[in-house]
Amino acid sequence: MSGAALLPCPFCGSADAHLDESRQYGHGEAFDTFKVRCECGAEVRVGSYAGDRPEQHKAEVVRRWNRRSTTS
Repeated sequence: MSGAALLPCPFCGSADAHLDESRQYGHGEAFDTFKVRCECGAEVRVGSYAGDRPEQHKAEVVRRWNRRSTTS
């Protein structure tokens, strides 16, 4: 992965969010899901067909989790 650390949860402030990876099979194809999930239930997911640039998708889910609103 890109080595980027996960920021605390934007909803509850917990620093216990973690990155999970899973693979599901169906209709002759595999589908990978990368998600960052917090203990409060907040999560961000990115999915791709198996083997379709997994490192890029891991980095994308971390980027989305770490994104914060810039509006006031």
